[in-house]
Amino acid sequence: MNQSLHWYTLDPLDVMMFREAKPFNPGDGAWAKGVFPPLPTTVFQALRSATAWRTSDRTQRDLQFLGPFLVEETAGQPQIWLPTPRDLLNVYAINPSDDDDSDDDNRSTWQAIDRLQPMDAAYPGQEHLLVSSGLAAMVSPIRSQPCRYAPTQPWIRLDGLVLYLQGKYAALKPEHFADHPWNTQVLPHIHMNPGTRQVKSSEGYFTEVAIRLKPNWKLIAGFSAALAPCVVRLGGEGHRVLVEPYPALALEEIDPFLQPQATSTTAYLLTPGLAEVTPFLYGVYPAAWNDLLAGCVSDRALLWGGLSEFRKSEAGQADRVESAFAPQRAFVPAGTVYRFKTVPVVIGSTAPR
Repeated sequence: MNQSLHWYTLDPLDVMMFREAKPFNPGDGAWAKGVFPPLPTTVFQALRSATAWRTSDRTQRDLQFLGPFLVEETAGQPQIWLPTPRDLLNVYAINPSDDDDSDDDNRSTWQAIDRLQPMDAAYPGQEHLLVSSGLAAMVSPIRSQPCRYAPTQPWIRLDGLVLYLQGKYAALKPEHFADHPWNTQVLPHIHMNPGTRQVKSSEGYFTEVAIRLKPNWKLIAGFSAALAPCVVRLGGEGHRVLVEPYPALALEEIDPFLQPQATSTTAYLLTPGLAEVTPFLYGVYPAAWNDLLAGCVSDRALLWGGLSEFRKSEAGQADRVESAFAPQRAFVPAGTVYRFKTVPVVIGSTAPR
């Protein structure tokens, strides 16, 4: 892990709003869906706005960034939480006397944990399980005792992720996992006709989804520039966060896993990345990996791009705000897991970045 990074917490002063980058037109589709956690580029630009980035010193302009993650500040040791590997499953024993699925409502009562496995073409019924690209599907493992599976909670504690990366996922306990530590808040927007009590017939009503973090939870990110405590704008509608330096973050535990291991055929995506399928087209894994993968487990792409505002400065003139279209890209979500057929020699530049 890069030792030159300074770590900062981002504590919201209000709700946070990160609009999904799908076409949105108030009046036709009046619901603007939210995305959380924000994409790395969003948090990076917020921290960058607090630096003197116009300096001629290039070392101060080529900035490095890692995150964002979540930190839970408790009375004891603060805990870092990362996206759960998406191939993990909770295993529940089947009790013939049970007539309901009550365990599904409490995902902390599972008896064991297991992983999705590449489908076995030799097993009856699995020979037809292929995704559209021809990649083998990932299926639930076959266990000797009757059981049922359920999705694992979406956040995993740092020490739990280390166990997973070591191949010791069977040692994971319910306390290694957490549900989303935030609540959503729907914010309606109404535009009235001037001088009347009537809503505009066009673009008069739409709603957005805001995020409110639970107490003791904050965003955390690594940034190569040194910042004093400050307030920056993060997300839409001018909402702001308090940025404060955080004690050195011990992520050295995952350092050994940043390069391919001689004993592992699994790769885990720590932060959202881009996987190029063809020029200007992105997918869940790079096209160069198609013959190397035994399977992968992911979720829907995170879209980023669209119309952005920026402040332009020229010598002797006042700053002016301009707009420009940023290219829309589909990011592979963090927590995506890739299963290779053999131990990869080197992932190199073809890895999602």
